[in-house]
Amino acid sequence: MVEDRSSGERSEEALRALSLATVAITSAERVETVIQTALEVAETVLEFDECSVFVREGASFELVASTEPTRDCPGLIEATSDRAHSVLIAEPAATEHNELLADDVNSALCVPIDDYGVFLAVSTVPGYYDSTDRELLEVLVGHVAAAIGRIRAEHSDDRTLEALCSVVAELESHSTQTAVFETVTTELQRILGADWAGVVELGKTEFVATTDADDPPIDAHSLRSPAGQPTGTDLDPRRFRTAEAVGEAMEAEPWVRSAIVVPIGESAVCAVTSSDEDAFSALDLEAVKLLAAAVSETCRRVETKPWIRKRQQKLQLLKQVQSRVLRHNIRNDLTVIAGAANLARAEDDGVNTHLEIIETKASGLLATTDKVRQIEGVIDRGRQQAVLDFAGILETVADRARQQYPEATLEVTTPGPTFVTTHPDLELVMWNLVENGIVHHPGEPAVEIDLERRDTRVRCTVTDDGCGIPESELDVLEQEAETALEHGSGAGLWLVTLIVEQAGGTISFDTSPAGTTVAVDLPLAGES
Repeated sequence: MVEDRSSGERSEEALRALSLATVAITSAERVETVIQTALEVAETVLEFDECSVFVREGASFELVASTEPTRDCPGLIEATSDRAHSVLIAEPAATEHNELLADDVNSALCVPIDDYGVFLAVSTVPGYYDSTDRELLEVLVGHVAAAIGRIRAEHSDDRTLEALCSVVAELESHSTQTAVFETVTTELQRILGADWAGVVELGKTEFVATTDADDPPIDAHSLRSPAGQPTGTDLDPRRFRTAEAVGEAMEAEPWVRSAIVVPIGESAVCAVTSSDEDAFSALDLEAVKLLAAAVSETCRRVETKPWIRKRQQKLQLLKQVQSRVLRHNIRNDLTVIAGAANLARAEDDGVNTHLEIIETKASGLLATTDKVRQIEGVIDRGRQQAVLDFAGILETVADRARQQYPEATLEVTTPGPTFVTTHPDLELVMWNLVENGIVHHPGEPAVEIDLERRDTRVRCTVTDDGCGIPESELDVLEQEAETALEHGSGAGLWLVTLIVEQAGGTISFDTSPAGTTVAVDLPLAGES
């Protein structure tokens, strides 16, 4: 291509045309489109001769697009990249750059495209390119570099989000909170290119998970909210872009020049650091926030999974209790009732005795089915909690027992009003324990009830002087299942154990032929 390319008004006119033409470059969504459009603009608007774009591939450059024909000048390309500025060769014979050109190239212009590659324009015509062309091409390449940077960043953001989605999917396979936190720290360091990542739980002074356990760059205890509260209670997700900003917010090593700190629910906080300033983008912060929300939900699932499994066991246990009651207790007692009724019809004397047997067994069956119905209700209600006065409940239970069983002696010792966090059916627990100590006594029963505070908890003991609880009954409670040879008849024991466990307390039995002591431990209100 040979024509009059004197500068004159070409620079001003080309700039106007260039401004219009680069709209397509700045709005392109693919790097290939950016490069192809730039080549077309250089050829049609700037009236360049032969143009090519080379991309850096490791230590070399590869041609990605060009106008036809294509002439390669590897020496010029490498020199431009090394110097990181434009190189113009108008008259090869008059410059030291002659060795950089191919044999048939007599004029060349090469402009670097940031760290992506170079834009090369050549011609066989000596003096074809001048300083005006260099200025115009630098403007065009500036738009190309900006467009490529934008597209790369968008694709990088997409890859970051895709990688985080994969991490969230991986978290579903974890069964412990520690495993969740360890995966999060490792993957955040990898995905964000961070130098370090860690997770600290609320109120703790050490990181529960970290990519460098020996030398974490942040003091875990120094992670506090703007209001000065411990981590997690009032902490907003934040991105720290400079070493000064990091230092003002937390105690960190001098090399930490940027960081992201995001709470995980209300129980922990995640921190990511880098030795480079402004290492994390606003999108990185949003991505970590999304991951933290997923981690919080996963931890909630991990925490509730054992409870769900326990509930399933309790439901299976209820089925066993119901089966045992129908198969064993009711069948046996109905046999006794039927026999007593037949004897009553056959005999004139002793009718009252038989009727008493019928009445006793019928009452026992009603009581047993009542207990099973109560167990069903406790399982259905789940882990409900209430703040109740334990001492007041014990006094109520004792008064009821004295009225219903006047032959029994009851003593109650309490420190006064004692509020506990417990299951709403706590009174049902204590009534079953007290009644069990009375009705299974062969003579005149005596029951002692003692309540005492123990630091953040409270213990209630119910002691009777009866004949003790059969070991088979306690074995069934510990195994939480029945065997073919063991039929627990004390549905009340199943009931009280369920309620105490649902309340987050513990229950223990100490029994012998001389009597039984049952101990119930519960947290004081505000200490659960």
